[in-house]
Amino acid sequence: MRIMQYLLLHPPANAGASGGHIYNAHMLDEARQCGFALDAWAIDETTTDARLAGTLSARRFRRVLWDSLLMRRIDHVAPLCPLADHRLLVHYLPSQNPLLDAERRKAAQRQEDQAIRCVRSLLTTGYRLADHLRSRYPGKAVFVCEPGVDGSFRQAPDAVRPAGPRNHVHLVTVANLLPAKGYLELFGILRRLAHLPWRWHIVGDETVDVAYADQLRQAAAASGLSERMLLHGVLTHNALAALLRSADAFAFPSLYEAYGMAVAEAAALGLPIVTSRVGDCERLVRNGVNGWVVEAGDWRAFERGLIALLADAAARRRMRNAGPLRRPRSWKAAFCDFRMAFEKSSARRAAES
Repeated sequence: MRIMQYLLLHPPANAGASGGHIYNAHMLDEARQCGFALDAWAIDETTTDARLAGTLSARRFRRVLWDSLLMRRIDHVAPLCPLADHRLLVHYLPSQNPLLDAERRKAAQRQEDQAIRCVRSLLTTGYRLADHLRSRYPGKAVFVCEPGVDGSFRQAPDAVRPAGPRNHVHLVTVANLLPAKGYLELFGILRRLAHLPWRWHIVGDETVDVAYADQLRQAAAASGLSERMLLHGVLTHNALAALLRSADAFAFPSLYEAYGMAVAEAAALGLPIVTSRVGDCERLVRNGVNGWVVEAGDWRAFERGLIALLADAAARRRMRNAGPLRRPRSWKAAFCDFRMAFEKSSARRAAES
């Protein structure tokens, strides 16, 4: 019997080192290792809708999974290859960005509605986003495939404690430098806490929004705090894990997420965390146990959580000793859910035929 092929359509890797790209790479790698028939095609602006539809039809791909970064193209392509079973991998919904004005939010929602109308099922990385999708699109099957944590981050608590006393509290934030990640707001808090001995390490792509990254640098320079803010750019898994192992605390001020992979990695290493209540961060951080979770955009509450970590070494040790709330899952386990979502959706379609 001929094996039905699966295809993942995704943006090129040079489109940015986002959590979605990391997720896709892990799924493709796990598929190769276990012999699952998952192909991939990186779609850029040079790939026309006609060429895309023609290739999908000619190669008779029956199960096509679209990365949500390509959402705007689905309603143009899907009708041209009706035999394909189109699904959508929702890394995030643009309309949930709280920085959008009303007009741009409505435009984003229209685009999402048009795309999701053309797909049979939805696969997403977070339970909170899955609940939103089920409520908004009650006729669609929604599957959850929570990300894994790379082996570099899965360490025993004793192996990650910084050794010896330090003069500064090393705070890490991991996210591309974008307005919705809350960097300027967090810097405003740290500026008010300049009397505390913090060092802020920033890991993320500085080229996605150059103007915003420059604004952050200028704010630091104007405050005379540039030497206390270290921008590392994009790091490999091993380099990031090493930085986190040597850190004292983790701050995640993002305004919206589908999941929160960076928080999962920090939690796996036992770092005390202060985070916004976005994505699935509440499943990774419990108030007063291994960190603090505050409402997104509540900067006063975020500041209180940050003070609790920066000013109290005993609290940091207690939270570090608490370790992660649950055992970090592997990418192999994540792929099992990913594969099951494909197979369940296919079985559902066969039953409907």
